[in-house]
Amino acid sequence: MYPMLTLCEVREYLSHYHEEPDLNPKCLNHSNTGQNSASKIFDRQRDIFEIADEHLIPFEDYEIRIKGPDDDLDSRSEYFRIQASIGTIERAWDELVDEHGLDCFSTYIPFHEDEEESGIYVRQQGIRFLGHLLYNWSRAAAKEDTPEKQAQILESNRLQDSNQLLFEPAAFDSVEEAVKLAQEIIVRYQWFNHQIELLSAYIEDITGESCYQAYQDSSNQNADPRLSERLAVAYVFRSSACVNKVPDSISSRVLIHRAVDSRFGSFQTLTQDSTSNFRVNCKDFASELSSIAANTHRRSVYGGFGEQLPFDRNPYAATPDPVPIYITRNEFDPDNGTYGNGIPLDENWEIDCAPDWKKTYEKADKTLQVRADNAISKLENNVRHGGFNWKPCQPDDQFYFRLNKQLRGIAKIDNRKQKVKLIDFGKHEEPQDFGCYSS
Repeated sequence: MYPMLTLCEVREYLSHYHEEPDLNPKCLNHSNTGQNSASKIFDRQRDIFEIADEHLIPFEDYEIRIKGPDDDLDSRSEYFRIQASIGTIERAWDELVDEHGLDCFSTYIPFHEDEEESGIYVRQQGIRFLGHLLYNWSRAAAKEDTPEKQAQILESNRLQDSNQLLFEPAAFDSVEEAVKLAQEIIVRYQWFNHQIELLSAYIEDITGESCYQAYQDSSNQNADPRLSERLAVAYVFRSSACVNKVPDSISSRVLIHRAVDSRFGSFQTLTQDSTSNFRVNCKDFASELSSIAANTHRRSVYGGFGEQLPFDRNPYAATPDPVPIYITRNEFDPDNGTYGNGIPLDENWEIDCAPDWKKTYEKADKTLQVRADNAISKLENNVRHGGFNWKPCQPDDQFYFRLNKQLRGIAKIDNRKQKVKLIDFGKHEEPQDFGCYSS
């Protein structure tokens, strides 16, 4: 735990926070040059992923680039292409969100902890992963016409466990549009965490007692989503900026719910948190902070203060000086849709061969058997090896994949159990019997 600001420092911070920019030499402004070391954010990334990003990019200098040159991934097993691995990305995302919430790929460094490094930090890898997931989750829009029914589809289907959604058109015109929504979701979530810290600072200033660190310490011991986290997610639900980045054919709330549903309650619960319960929860949160500051049981003296949350709705042009926002990027994250295995995506998969696969194998000549053996060996090491080029086919739990330049195969994938069942293979460009997409 890093030392927190004293009460005098909090009051000085607030006085600077509301000054004009030219009179504001230190408030929330570490120049946005990208030269800040951000040691704390990199430490936190190592805690989750065991590695840290290497580059710090000011938000205003960051450019979303999805398209790029196609690499030959056959000989680069340490890389994978996101869209071809979307089911595994979804599984990894759900596991990380379940444990860390939306803090899995983003962090807010509070000014209570460090004025110099205070700000919002978002991993490019998280933006890309969530963007591709949003793009594919939006396919539910083609199957149902109400947000409630769309949410039910996404609750009951996981990409590449049952791949029926992958046959539907995406609601977004491009992956880049979905990535922009992902960026907005994550930034606004962390922005509201900044607003919550401001509420704490105001209460500390009024009461003359600290409360922010005590609340953080107590809430970190609770595995369930704490009230502040629920408020931050509810604020994103309410955000018109997120609504404006979603096609009319699907609700932003449906996609936001799917992004956090491994940690949060039902779609209906989150809807209530963002509407009828939002102001009540804001007031309760302010009362909770004020009770900590006053060292008493729950008090509502400052509850009305919480009803003003958020104090500012624009994270990009706050009064008077924007909160610094950074994108962090590692060298293994090129701008062409491929990623190195920065998170454990494909460990301990079980590979099983069905009778038809074995029959085909027994009838094949020695050369084809060797090629099949080599492919299975690669599959055991990395199910999402880029060379397999997984594509959905029918029935909806099966996939067409490339074994090598001559062989194509059919398999079932269970991302939850991390199991692949090999069904059949052959020397064919496109197994018509399985309704496969052409390569």
